[in-house]
Amino acid sequence: MAVVLITGCSSGIGEALARAYAAPGVLLALTGRDEARLVRVAEACAKAGARVVVAARNVEKSRGAVKQLKALGSDAFAITVDVANEQSVKAMIDETVSRCSRLDILINNAGANKRGDFFALTDADWEAGFRSEEHTSELQSPYVSRMPSSA
Repeated sequence: MAVVLITGCSSGIGEALARAYAAPGVLLALTGRDEARLVRVAEACAKAGARVVVAARNVEKSRGAVKQLKALGSDAFAITVDVANEQSVKAMIDETVSRCSRLDILINNAGANKRGDFFALTDADWEAGFRSEEHTSELQSPYVSRMPSSA
C-alpha cells in the first residue's frame, strides 16, 4: 500500500491532488484548515477506494469525519494537526508512520499565513509561513521510503 501525505487538501491544488491519488491500494493522509470541506474531499477519496486519514485542528470534527468515512467502508482514522506547530506536525507524521509502517510521498501544499494587507506583512509573517512548510518537509525525511526509480 502506498502512503501519501498531502497537506492543505480542503480546496484548490491540494484537493485536486488528493482526488488524483485516490485509488484502491493507496492510503491518503489528508490535512486541511476547513474541516467541512476536508470531509467532502476525504469522502470523495474514500468512494474512489482509498483508505483515508483525516488530520485537522479539531479532533472532534476529525472523529466525526472518520465515522462518515467508515460508513462508506473506508478504513479511516483521525489525527489532530496544526501545520504551523512543529510538535503537532511531528505527532501527525509519527502517528501516520506508526499506523501505516511507512510514508512514501509527501506533498507539502499547506502553509501558515497571515491574512491581511500584503504590503503590511513583516519579515516575521513571511518566516512563519515558510517555517510551517519546512517543519513538514524536515520531519518526514527520515520516514519516506526509498522507492526504486521507474526511469
